[in-house]
Amino acid sequence: MLRWRWVMSMSEPLYAFSIARTMYAGAVAGFIASWYVTVLLMASEYEIGFPMGTFYTVIGEVAGFRGADALYAGLALHILTSTVVGSLSALLLVTILRHWRLRGKVCIVCSYRAAGVGLILGFIIWLVLFLPVTFLIVEPSLASRAAGDLSMLYSTSVSVSALLSMVWVITVSALPYHLGYGATLGYLMSRLVRRMAITGRANI
Repeated sequence: MLRWRWVMSMSEPLYAFSIARTMYAGAVAGFIASWYVTVLLMASEYEIGFPMGTFYTVIGEVAGFRGADALYAGLALHILTSTVVGSLSALLLVTILRHWRLRGKVCIVCSYRAAGVGLILGFIIWLVLFLPVTFLIVEPSLASRAAGDLSMLYSTSVSVSALLSMVWVITVSALPYHLGYGATLGYLMSRLVRRMAITGRANI
């Protein structure tokens, strides 16, 4: 079995991690954290006055689904993306620790440090994933419908023009959600990696 080892600090143990278990632990953390965002999104939609699940319905419609399938497809894509991000994030963090030997500054087995790193990760996800999807895919799709005199979403009674007018508000308000998601992901990832992926250690 492949293992990665690195020094976290001169007074801390030298940990050996299983790559496969690390990625699995990250995937589980991402799956759980996705539901944190789902609850916040639906609560926000209720507060705004949109039907709950509007965000996922839009994503599902952009992906080509209609009716109830659009909601379920959008939710499934969100959960899948979060799960993959969690798995890759765990792999990235252990890679950083292995090659750069940061001596605990990005310690994946230290829950609160990992949550802090998760805040940075959440910002990066918002910047490199959410913004491009919003402005390069979702907004042009909604704009083309508005130009074609399609005033409502196909799958729910939400005005296309209302969504377009709130794109920037939604984009900015999504940042704290992503920060919260990142912190939750980092914390959960550290707990699960510590429980599932460490295969051995030796005092140094």
